[in-house]
Amino acid sequence: MDYELFLTGIHDGLHLLIMMLSSKSQQDTIEAIKVFKLLFQYGINESIFGIKKMLTLVFNKEKSIQDQVVETYEQLYFDRSFTPQVKCKNLLKLMRDSTLTEITCIEELILKFNERETLEKEVFN
Repeated sequence: MDYELFLTGIHDGLHLLIMMLSSKSQQDTIEAIKVFKLLFQYGINESIFGIKKMLTLVFNKEKSIQDQVVETYEQLYFDRSFTPQVKCKNLLKLMRDSTLTEITCIEELILKFNERETLEKEVFN
């Protein structure tokens, strides 16, 4: 019974976390990104809404927020330990049901990953 209450609290809090992604406070935004990453890693399905919402932050004027977004996506979808095939599948999953705006943000992420040499050429072939 306690676990149900815990999960209900997490689900209720997701709306607030999504709002925190748009916070004027740089630290609030970074902490919200970190929480969504953790929730995604623990398999909370609804966290994907926050993961998708944070895509637009790749264009944020604050470099620290941009860096946190890139680092988060790298760890969740394109970790250096992943094979090129896994990275390719993750890229396709990420693009599935994406809006034009989200695809533009994913394109920017890919550019940043290329700068960091995160993605192998096999991912694009």
